Amino acid sequence: MDIEKSDDDRVSVPTDVFHYIVQLAVKPSFDEDGYLSRYPDVEAAIAQGAVQSGFHHFVTAGIYEKRIPFACELDEDDYANRYEDVVKAVEDGRFASVREHFYSVGFREGRQFKLRNDESEYDDNFGLDILAESLKKDAA
Repeated sequence: MDIEKSDDDRVSVPTDVFHYIVQLAVKPSFDEDGYLSRYPDVEAAIAQGAVQSGFHHFVTAGIYEKRIPFACELDEDDYANRYEDVVKAVEDGRFASVREHFYSVGFREGRQFKLRNDESEYDDNFGLDILAESLKKDAA
């Protein structure tokens, strides 16, 4: 197994090792039902036999696609107040709600958000974007 450390403190590991690390890190808080309700394309892929489970999808593909693996309740009012373009997209019928925008596009775009009953602001996708970007570089 080749594990390499670069001069800029990045570590490269084989993809299967990385997937195992993600499994260990995400498994305790992974929300299978929530993941499938947020991502109907994954639910359809499971029904077609293309994917084993939502968890398997996240570990092998969803992390690279910046999908959310755990339950989180978006503060929809705060999100709408931050993004006029999202409200306009909902009004134009491109999204059913600001919630749908966040889960299908906004999180992946790295838009700032707050969770309900949480005063913290998040703008880094909980670190998933950093992880996904480093994986893309390592896979290239």
